[in-house]
Amino acid sequence: MEGIVDNPQRIEKPICKSVDLDFKVNGPDPYTHMDVKHPVGSEILRKQNSPYTLQEMANNIGESIVKQKERFCEFEQGPESSENVLHIIDLAYVPSPEKEIVKEYCLKGAGSSEGIKFLNDTDK
Repeated sequence: MEGIVDNPQRIEKPICKSVDLDFKVNGPDPYTHMDVKHPVGSEILRKQNSPYTLQEMANNIGESIVKQKERFCEFEQGPESSENVLHIIDLAYVPSPEKEIVKEYCLKGAGSSEGIKFLNDTDK
């Protein structure tokens, strides 16, 4: 997260139960909260006997991001607005040939790339 957000701090357990976001952050503006998603590749989905295809899993992640951005607004110690929530999608568990598919379907599910950043989206 270095270079992406300023001063990430885990949200304390009692608060985390009501505000299901992973971190409070001090920016960059406008971000005050952050959540991290960890999609997996199709082989891991098969091994877990998941009922979802790679595309369905990624689309569901995108849809959940939209809901999560709104759900915790104005809760005590939650974000003031959906624009204050950054979602990081870490593609570390997605094999290279599937990374673009996961990115595409996450963004389709979310309907926008606003407030979404991908990590480990290339093999450097």
